[in-house]
Parts: sequence; C-alpha cells; structure tokens
Amino acid sequence: MSVSPVYRAVLDIDDVLAFTEYATTKVAAYVERKGSVVSAIVPHYVPPGVREFIQLLYRMEDVQVWFFSSGDKSRNHPFVRELLGEDTYEELKGRILSRDDLWEEKDSWNAIRYKKNLRTVTQDVDALANTILIDDNVNNSAAGQGKNFLRAGCMDGRSFTLPDIKRELYGSDGMRFIRIRFDKRSWPSGWRSSVKEGNCICVMMAGVWDGHHQFRIGFVDQITHEYREVSVEDPELRNLFYQYYHYNYEEYPSCVLDKIRSIVENHGGRTRKIWRRPNRIFCVAGLFFTALKNAKRENISLSESLNRFYLREAGDGGSYNDAMRRMLRHDELYWRGLKLLQTINPVLQFTSPQNYPNL
Repeated sequence: MSVSPVYRAVLDIDDVLAFTEYATTKVAAYVERKGSVVSAIVPHYVPPGVREFIQLLYRMEDVQVWFFSSGDKSRNHPFVRELLGEDTYEELKGRILSRDDLWEEKDSWNAIRYKKNLRTVTQDVDALANTILIDDNVNNSAAGQGKNFLRAGCMDGRSFTLPDIKRELYGSDGMRFIRIRFDKRSWPSGWRSSVKEGNCICVMMAGVWDGHHQFRIGFVDQITHEYREVSVEDPELRNLFYQYYHYNYEEYPSCVLDKIRSIVENHGGRTRKIWRRPNRIFCVAGLFFTALKNAKRENISLSESLNRFYLREAGDGGSYNDAMRRMLRHDELYWRGLKLLQTINPVLQFTSPQNYPNL
C-alpha cells in the first residue's frame, strides 16, 4: 500500500504575506480594518486573504506550512507568533527559516549569492518534488529548483493606490469593465497579447462585403483564457459600430459599449477584470490549490503539476519567467482563490479602490 505524499508550502514573508513600505495612513487603516497589522520590530501590514490562505493550508492534513524569509529570526518568529497565535506558532516554530538558513551559491561571475535552498526543508528527492517556494523573486530560488517556484508578485503600499481617474472605473466588488478599442488595420500583433492579458477588447473593421462594413471582435474566453474572435452578424449593429467607429473611447455612447459587451458575454468572453495588484494572494491560492488538486488526480508531483501550468502559458519558445508573470493576470485564478478562501472567511472579498474612496 503506497503512502500518500506530504506537500510543503514554503512561504516568503516580505511583500508576499505582508508589507512594511509605502503604507499611507489610509492604506494602513484599511488593512487594519480588513486584514491585520502585525507588530514585529516594525508594523507589518497583512492584506485581506493572507491569514485565510495560511489557515486553509494549515487545515489540510497532507500539507505542511513553512516560512522562509531572508529577514532575521528575531523578526520572523514574532511575526508568525502574532499572525497565527501562540498555539499554532508552537507547532510551527521549527519550520520558520531565516537569514541564517540561506545557502551560498556562486553565480556565473563567481560572485556569492544567498539562496533559499529547499534542501533546508527536506533532503529527500521525492519530498523535494512536492515542496513549493512561494516568493516574489525567482532569484531567491536555488540552482535547479526553478520547478519548485510559485511566483507571488511583489506587493507593498503602492499596490493599493490608484489615480482618481482610474479609481472611478471600479465598482465596490473590485471589478471594472475592460477597455474597448477600435482599430481600422489588420490586427496589430501586440494587441492580441493585450487582449489576452485582459487590458482591452478589440473591435476591428474587417472590410466591406455586399456593401456592408464587416466587424470582428477579439476577446478572452472566460473559461479557457484563450484569445478568440467572432464576427458581428447583425446588420443594424454593424451600422451602429460604423457610426461611432472613428470616435475616441471616451465618446462612445453606452449603447455601443453595452452591445459589444453583450456580444462578448454571449460568446463566453470576459468583459470585466479584477484590480489585481492588491489581490495577488487570491491568485496564489487559486494556482497553488489547483496545482495540488491536479497533482493528486494525475498522480504526479506538486512541482510537476505547477510546472505544467507555466509551460502551457509559455507556449513554444516562450520565456518561462514571462509565463510566471502572465499567470498573475489570469482572473479565473483570482476567482478560484477567493472561493476557496471564503470557506475560511465567508465575508472575504477582493480589495477595491472603493473600500477607501478618499485615499
């Protein structure tokens, strides 16, 4: 009878679980109200979702929670103690790694670099394959452990700020409509990636047929996250689009925008996007637990399961590092993470700029 593997989530602290820099008075007040503030030498601001993510990991019998920060242990241990409580800290204190646990490595210029080598967590090869470092900087990974890295995205107080003109585009749910763009040329190559990343929906004039102007709409599929195009079949809609085709975005009447969004939604496309920067932990949760679920179902290691996500995102000849960054733009992972973390805290929601409108 085979023994079920133990999976290990190794969490960085700074700019992943908490931040200390660029916290304005109102950002600090918001985090204290919706998340928590941990005093460990200096105040550490822990955004909504972080505590829930750790608690969900901790509740899973086959997952071990570790912490690995390059900060000093005189900061790391008090941080975990105050964040999770004395009882949990007593159970986890042997799994809190600090600056003294970093390994020295020489880079290609023979300079010494300090790395978070996961062999500090486990020496067993099979166990190492089921160990994931969740960090904001891939350069913290030791040589040969790139497959064990889950990119969290860097977060600090600036992640919670937006210019007023952008703030008004978001609703109280932390979502905003994706910008709609018109273009008279064939698809510019850069726009497909912009559409796929959720930055815009593109409407293109595709020529004239039987005396009618033809239009195609490019968008991202809500489920597959793939780029798609559909033709606008309704003659009245084509005439309406042509009537406003040369206008600036700010001048499009709501009837035009609503028609475009309706077409995209009817074809399973995405018309809204999340304010991602302050909500990274939801993406991390969505990606980690999806990779964990796939690893169990397919009987593969956790690192292999995660690696398949990144390789699929990179595509043929794509950059692995770029793929890790692009995964942070997949709104579906944020939604998946939110749903999971709501099992810990049912009232948890995405952070929205409307949470503190006077910032």
